[in-house]
Amino acid sequence: MKIVLYVVALGALGVAAILLVGRGFSSNNFDKGQTEFEVGNYQAAIELWMPLAKNGHEAAQVGLATIFRCGDNATKDPAAAFEWYELAAAQGNAAAQRWLSTYLLDGWRFGIRRDKPRAVQLLQEAAEKGNADAQYILSRWFHSDLYGVERDDKVSMMWLMRAAHQDHPEAQFQLALSHVRGDGVERDLDQAVHWVRRSADNGYVTAVVALAGYYRHGYGSLPVNYKEAVTLYQKAIEMGSCYEVNNARHALGTMFALGEGVTEDHEQACRLFEISAEGEHHEAMFDVGVCYEEGKGGPRDLIKAYSWYSNVIVLAEANLDWFRSSGEDGEYLANSHTDRVILDRSLERFDALKQVLTPAELTKAEKLAEEWQVSIEEEFEQKRKGRMEFMDSC
Repeated sequence: MKIVLYVVALGALGVAAILLVGRGFSSNNFDKGQTEFEVGNYQAAIELWMPLAKNGHEAAQVGLATIFRCGDNATKDPAAAFEWYELAAAQGNAAAQRWLSTYLLDGWRFGIRRDKPRAVQLLQEAAEKGNADAQYILSRWFHSDLYGVERDDKVSMMWLMRAAHQDHPEAQFQLALSHVRGDGVERDLDQAVHWVRRSADNGYVTAVVALAGYYRHGYGSLPVNYKEAVTLYQKAIEMGSCYEVNNARHALGTMFALGEGVTEDHEQACRLFEISAEGEHHEAMFDVGVCYEEGKGGPRDLIKAYSWYSNVIVLAEANLDWFRSSGEDGEYLANSHTDRVILDRSLERFDALKQVLTPAELTKAEKLAEEWQVSIEEEFEQKRKGRMEFMDSC
């Protein structure tokens, strides 16, 4: 009897839906292990699944690999995950083939030998079997000439559309962008809205923010609808913490500042800007500086305003330097990037405040900015170490 296990976003795992297929036999212990897994009792799930996995139970093997890949700190074991994915992949399991491919490309951190040809072969096999995640990744490889896969826009679009039609949210969002750009498909803004909406409905926060923007400004035949935009930005904020959530906070703050679809409220706007700024959102950092400089939403504080302008100048300049070093188009990219505008506006206000603040106030403001920049560097290092533990999507 075929066993189907849907691994959902539960407990510390936070995994996207993965289809695990076991062949040959059913087992009470497998079902019990699934129950333990779903409530985050990973050690209990391991104990129940391990005997089954050793006897060749495909779903148990992939379940163990998933726990070892991105369970809690007590269960994470990249080398063990690799071994169980290897065994399940040998049985033809598409989910295992997809993840084994990733290990063969990025697992060198754990002493796993890189093998690009085999990684590509495994990903193609998983995609042919209908694994939407593999189809999406393969579409990106064919589009970007990665890992020895020769660029082929037609093949890239074929895999992208297959993944999108299986409700893969990132593929749906990417297909929307393709319709915006006319990249591999006819430029069609209404189709872009259609696919962004489907991606947002499937929980992709980037798409939720994009759809909110479409409603805020109008897009294709979609009319402006501030109320719907506010609802979607609020939904994105509730979905968790990431850069796109900071985009949502900043956009919603702007709507409160302008009174778009909501009662004009500078206090609420500045509060949202500051939360977003703490997440290194450059436009929000500038807007927080303006809030403090002009006393919008709270008491005027030129020292804090100066420190925020200082912070955004440092980060924007670093970002633009990165663009300049990115190739022959680097200077063009830097000059046309949003950070170029933010940097110029921040420098103008920064220089003006320098003429107003006393030496003691400048010292205090510079110390405040330095403390924030040090905290950001420490946070970045912690995130970098976290990413080194393993791949980005659990």
